[in-house]
Amino acid sequence: MCPSVIKEPEYFSKHQMHPRHVRRYEDLWPDFDSAVHRYALEGSTGYTKWPVENGVAERMRAYGIRPRLIYLVRDPVERIESHVNYIRITSRRRITFEDSYPIDVSRYATQIAPFVEVFGREAIRVLDFAHLRADPYQVCDDLHAWLGLEPHTIADPRVFNETESLKRSHLDRVLVADSVTIRRTRRVLPPVARRLTKKVATRLVPYRHKRMRISSERARQVRELLREDVDRLAAEWGMDVSPWGFDNATHRDTD
Repeated sequence: MCPSVIKEPEYFSKHQMHPRHVRRYEDLWPDFDSAVHRYALEGSTGYTKWPVENGVAERMRAYGIRPRLIYLVRDPVERIESHVNYIRITSRRRITFEDSYPIDVSRYATQIAPFVEVFGREAIRVLDFAHLRADPYQVCDDLHAWLGLEPHTIADPRVFNETESLKRSHLDRVLVADSVTIRRTRRVLPPVARRLTKKVATRLVPYRHKRMRISSERARQVRELLREDVDRLAAEWGMDVSPWGFDNATHRDTD
């Protein structure tokens, strides 16, 4: 597998920040060698952020690609808490646990439905993030087998970019504001200058975030809001949702 030059290029998204603008999708893999690589790998999370993003699967098909999609899910309440804190750390957006956006992103069955319709179930693998953290070697072996690749030993199975470990400055949070002018100004700076500016700003004007915790009552409400979608995920993909606090009676064998 050949990784893209940046992890989340968001080429087929319409409303995500695009950190690298390229004319062609394949330009994201300048090192791709068909004699060596079978797959071009990228990890744009914005492709599954309905209702903000729509038509991603159709744009992929129109471009002419037939992807294999690996979709990671986790306890939606944990994901929502992490998502809200991430947004507040990395931007000045005053999002809360009452907002519909992080809840909608956690409607996993709904998010992957368009990709099933366009590319078929056989092109998609749904994985529980908890399983990946618990046994990354086995999960990756299974994925390699699914992709028809030889087993590969993971050199470093650590989790990166955890919300708890993120460090940002007040300047960082201004630069990701929803402003076309600010984003265009940021892109004209050379990468070295951007990295140096970020490092200096983190030291001089650090943003100290106090983690927000979702209340038990709001967590209960969120589970009720997501219950129908979680039931569908369990039924259609054989997911065991009981560790997430949902009734596992909805978990049915799909064979």
